[in-house]
Amino acid sequence: MLKRILNIGFAKDEAGNANEQEAVARKIWLAGLGAYAKSMQEVTSLSEKGRCMFDELVFRGREVEAQTKERVEKTAEQTRSAMQQQLHYQVQRFTGLEVSVLQGMEEKLDRLTEVIAALEAQQAAQETADVKAEKEPAKEAVKETVKEEHADAKTAAAKRVVGKVPETPVK
Repeated sequence: MLKRILNIGFAKDEAGNANEQEAVARKIWLAGLGAYAKSMQEVTSLSEKGRCMFDELVFRGREVEAQTKERVEKTAEQTRSAMQQQLHYQVQRFTGLEVSVLQGMEEKLDRLTEVIAALEAQQAAQETADVKAEKEPAKEAVKETVKEEHADAKTAAAKRVVGKVPETPVK
């Protein structure tokens, strides 16, 4: 069988033997190249399979992530709801009031706070107006006093000037 693969014959002369050896060497070389090509093909095939598998895993990972987020959000909402119910129960137990009554009281307090703020603003505006009203008469009184003093000063100055002028007959 080996003889058939290598095409080795029993040649009597050396020239034929050298040709056969060359042919065998060539076949061995070609077999090596074929093995190399086959291994490269396998590597490429495995590489492609690996790339496809990786892409598939990424796709599946995205699906799992979305499902997990959905479950986490659902669980978080259920937990929030349970916590609120427990809080309402504890508030009712502690105060003896229903949560709705407390919310109504809170709304009333908010409205009262707004009314008080409006009244304070109105009172501040009134005080500002009162201060201005008090300042106006004071300004007027100061102006009158200044006018009177100025007039008195003019009159006194005129009397002094008249007193110093010699009386001469007017011709």
